[in-house]
Amino acid sequence: MDIKGEGCLLQNDSHQQKNFIESLSLLKSAVNKRRKKFVSSPRCQAILDEVIFYEMRDWQDKSMAKKFFRCLCQFFVVLLVTPLFYVFIRPPMKIWRSLSDIECLAYVEKLYEYPCNKFANHTMFYIVFLCLLFASTFGFEHEYRTSTTGLSSIDHAVLVYFIGFLLQEIWEVCQQGFCIYISKWWNVVDAITLFTLLAAYTVWLVTWLSVYKEWQPRKNAFIVADVLYASATVLAFFHLAHAFQVSSTLGPLQLSLYRMLKDVAKFLFIFLMLFIAFATGLIKIYSYYVVSQVKLREEGESKFQDFHPYAEHEITFIGLVWLLVGYVEEDKIRVDDPAFYLTQLFGRLGFLIYLVCTVIVALNMLIAMMNNSCDRVMGDEDKEWKFSRAQMWLEYIDKGNVIPVPFNLLYYIFYFCFFLIYLVYWMVRGVCRCNCNKKVN
Repeated sequence: MDIKGEGCLLQNDSHQQKNFIESLSLLKSAVNKRRKKFVSSPRCQAILDEVIFYEMRDWQDKSMAKKFFRCLCQFFVVLLVTPLFYVFIRPPMKIWRSLSDIECLAYVEKLYEYPCNKFANHTMFYIVFLCLLFASTFGFEHEYRTSTTGLSSIDHAVLVYFIGFLLQEIWEVCQQGFCIYISKWWNVVDAITLFTLLAAYTVWLVTWLSVYKEWQPRKNAFIVADVLYASATVLAFFHLAHAFQVSSTLGPLQLSLYRMLKDVAKFLFIFLMLFIAFATGLIKIYSYYVVSQVKLREEGESKFQDFHPYAEHEITFIGLVWLLVGYVEEDKIRVDDPAFYLTQLFGRLGFLIYLVCTVIVALNMLIAMMNNSCDRVMGDEDKEWKFSRAQMWLEYIDKGNVIPVPFNLLYYIFYFCFFLIYLVYWMVRGVCRCNCNKKVN
């Protein structure tokens, strides 16, 4: 594969083509090295589709209604079969190979391991997780009144999902490597979401167990934990956008949104500098007025109040934010003492310059940056989308994480128990051997 990404898969000469497995390995290497032209080539995409839709050649030709109905049926089958299959049936299949020849069991295994089925399973169960998050927003006053932890039954279900997702992402990091893992934006969103949820549950449980021994709603620790939980809920919904990459229509739009969010993050640094600069200047202007009034009142030369709203940091910051949307409180800009007319004048001038710099200049600059990003994505729409699509599908092609959350917890619990039994067995066996050797000696 050369620098431009024009490797052997783009050649028409059949003698230069690699076999299927080597081609897939080359495709993975190209994705990791971000060779977008190579990955988006028709030959690479054909190889990718060959793997994704293996034994499902007619999938892309089906209507949306048929696809949805099949995914829904598969969801209920997986929901019913997973606990039985992956805990009680699949482990014996690993030991007694003859069981894997049973056609029914082999078909069930395909429901988990084929990339397209694997994607459908994980996506459907993730939608269930989002439904639980949405359901947790409804009132459960009767549960909270009797709860000592401050968590409802749905919150406990979300906790189970969270543990499953945490184990799944740890597996992905170990399998892909940290650098490759964080190079994909949906993995970054997952990591931030899980970290926020972990912080929320940690703060909540530590406060509940070690500090107050019960749920006390007015304590700041519980309020902070609830805010972290709410923030993680918002981020969790963004993860679903990565599933849009399978669509040639929604995929480019999702990429444009991602690029625009990156532009917003860059813009925030400039805006934050302007915001703090003008807030500092305005506070300084009006704090001088307040200090002067305090001095004059002590000397008996002023009867005006020694207070102004924009001398307070909190009020100034909030006022500047509302000023961005056109909400101006004229009475807060004025000063009572006419001798300080210049303070009022320069205060008005400061607000005016702030509006020009932020609303007229900075926000329009942000709009221009976002338009530029959108044009760049749309200019290379096909290449960008196919590369992002390949990144996503290769995660589902790789082995591992075939069991959707939260059923992967059953899998890990079973194998952990099996490991403990196996460990105890070898320890007992070792002790017995030592005793036998002592008797012989």
